[in-house]
Amino acid sequence: MTLWLWSVVAVVVAMLIPTVMACRGRMAERWVALQMGAALTVVILVIMSFAFHAAILMDLSLALVLLGVPATLVVAVALERWI
Repeated sequence: MTLWLWSVVAVVVAMLIPTVMACRGRMAERWVALQMGAALTVVILVIMSFAFHAAILMDLSLALVLLGVPATLVVAVALERWI
């Protein structure tokens, strides 16, 4: 395994913290944990794009970032309005 893949393993291990927090806690804590999980997913995709020399993974991570921000705002407005 290369250094890139070891770093992916390290980030996946770090993903356990938001996963546990998303399963427990109040609504706000769960939401923050999901956002942290999305950020770590972007990091994983960027590292994998360098590891496998696949530019499509970089495009996928960019799309995830660009769509994640408006989705966060839409869900926040929906939670504020109906809950």
